[in-house]
Amino acid sequence: MSYWTKIKAAVQQAWHSLVHLDDTPHRIAWGSALGMFVAFLPIVGIQMATSALLAKIFRGNVTASLPWAWITNPITIPPIYYGTFKLGALFTGDEITFDAISTKFTTIGDMGFWRSIYEGYRVILDIFGPMVIGGVIAGAFFGAITYFSVKTVVIRLRRDSSAKQAGITSPSEDPSISTSSH
Repeated sequence: MSYWTKIKAAVQQAWHSLVHLDDTPHRIAWGSALGMFVAFLPIVGIQMATSALLAKIFRGNVTASLPWAWITNPITIPPIYYGTFKLGALFTGDEITFDAISTKFTTIGDMGFWRSIYEGYRVILDIFGPMVIGGVIAGAFFGAITYFSVKTVVIRLRRDSSAKQAGITSPSEDPSISTSSH
């Protein structure tokens, strides 16, 4: 089995497990939305814990919140975090280029130990601030899309599964589904 086939199978299994959680469609979707929100925040290493904590606090499904942290991984972090930085920079006006960052870190390397720590911290804050703002905006946007998408899918899958279990093959055979236009 190829690498991409394994990844595809893992994603399909995670999706299948997600939509079949034993919880309400709202709580599954809300947990997913919170997980998606956190996926855009520059907090690598604590995203799953943060997703779980937010889901617990805001009454989303904790399990549903976890897989979304995998969106930011070593392959996707550079474009996602660069995008969140650029988005945040639109709101803060703190545009900083890669060349400027490189120059600052070269300069920091030539400083004394304590001065380099102080200046390094300032550079990181110059980058981190716009990333957080952009991450909150992108996370809220994609979280909202995730909420409505996951909720719709869970409701449809459950409806289709219930219909299949009842032996109903089409909506016209289900007396609880009105096909009239009144």
